[in-house]
Amino acid sequence: MIGLAGAHRTGKTTLARAWCDAHPVYTFLPTDLSSVFRDCGITPKENMPFKERLEIQNLLLDKCERVYESGNNSILTITDRTPFDVLAYTLAEVTRTTLHGEKALTDAYYDHVFRAEDLSERYISSAVVVQPGIEIVEEEGKAPGCEVYIDHLNILIVNMISNFYPEGLKGIIPRNVTELATRASFLEHFSKRSVEAHLHEAEIHGGARQ
Repeated sequence: MIGLAGAHRTGKTTLARAWCDAHPVYTFLPTDLSSVFRDCGITPKENMPFKERLEIQNLLLDKCERVYESGNNSILTITDRTPFDVLAYTLAEVTRTTLHGEKALTDAYYDHVFRAEDLSERYISSAVVVQPGIEIVEEEGKAPGCEVYIDHLNILIVNMISNFYPEGLKGIIPRNVTELATRASFLEHFSKRSVEAHLHEAEIHGGARQ
């Protein structure tokens, strides 16, 4: 499974849909994480205490896992969110005093981090970061269309993907690549390279990464 990672309003879903339209062999797994907020009666724009935020973020990981599991019977899949996307939004809420002196909440935070990593290990074979660059359009039911906030999330996601995945299984679309066709060309090259790298790593590690 290829996971498209990145902040909101960067064009991940549009790219994933276009890719599957052009490559029917791939199954598109849309995460629709906004539905989790709707089901909870809130919007992604709302501020909330960190404990409540962490509860929501765990529900988002639940939704990701259900979506990823639904594609387990497909040989080639692509999804428009990764667990590291969810984790980035959690990290963006942490300040110097957020978890100070609160052991139970601190433990819950680390459980959340480890779960995001575990889901990535289990389901997302390779990841491509879709960076900001296209015009930011404010949209109902989405996180704030604040350029600096989006950039903050992008930096977090780029670093997590870069540190987690080995060479050949990670890609970062440059910020100046904003045309859909050019992004699709990047993904075309990456998908071929990642399949080769994935097979090579499976041989080395005895098929440990699935």
